[in-house]
Amino acid sequence: MNQPQRPVRSSWWHGTAGHIEGRTNIHIGTYEAAKQALEARIGVPADGVPWDGTREYGKTLLAGSATLKRLGLHETGYNAGYCESGPHKPLSQKDAYPNGTATHSDHTPISPTAKPDIFQVCIVGPMLNDRYNPKTDTQANSLMNGQIKRGRAKNGYYYVNAGEDAGSISAVVPTSAHLVRITADNPIPFVVLEPHDLKHIADVAAKIQKKRNRKNVCAEAANAIEDCFRHQAVAGFYIGPDHRKMNKNLPHCWNQLDDGTIIDGTANQFPLAADEPMPRIVAPNDPRQAWYVWITDNINA
Repeated sequence: MNQPQRPVRSSWWHGTAGHIEGRTNIHIGTYEAAKQALEARIGVPADGVPWDGTREYGKTLLAGSATLKRLGLHETGYNAGYCESGPHKPLSQKDAYPNGTATHSDHTPISPTAKPDIFQVCIVGPMLNDRYNPKTDTQANSLMNGQIKRGRAKNGYYYVNAGEDAGSISAVVPTSAHLVRITADNPIPFVVLEPHDLKHIADVAAKIQKKRNRKNVCAEAANAIEDCFRHQAVAGFYIGPDHRKMNKNLPHCWNQLDDGTIIDGTANQFPLAADEPMPRIVAPNDPRQAWYVWITDNINA
């Protein structure tokens, strides 16, 4: 049975009006956080369509205060008349083209021929904390700025956003070498789950299993894991050794990463996996991938 193609999702996003290569002090986070940060720096397209790398900045009409209000957006940063290269002026009510005052975070002007974009990335460099024990927004920025000033910036930090997409988890990394950009030619690489990731996932699933004595818990556990860790919950059928032994399809829910890695927090509900350490991790090239038949991302359907 062929498994349908799943849509690709990513945990981390970055928005820029240039390239990240060679840059320092780079922030990544949810799509909404990246979108809000980019729009606060360069403005919001007047048509309400987010920056997607297809439009030249200087030729794009930007929203004035009247359009921002219609779009339900707040006036922040550039959208409130703030600029780093000249006097601040209140934002006009009327839509207008860029006025040349927008800059990158390093204070260099943004080229009118730049094509602003919001894109997916994966973290590949070392981090000094984990997403379950994040710094505050202020702490992370202070620590990273201190590392960069001393010339010892080698590690990144996870933090809780105080501004863009407030309350969401973001990360700041020292340079672009910490990141891999996800494109059609450079698909999402294999994701290595650290021990602290596995422990937190196991704890969430075990807490739910304890309430129900391991029965009919897979959907609730998969939803909880998605809520806590942003690993997509999916539904389908389990056709592993237990399927062959019991001679029937086993509806099941689990979580799946963008690269295809399966996280099954409740595989121990099946008799042959009762003593297996949880969660079960099935890498993209693992033969056990054939045990899982994906049907839908809507596990409540």
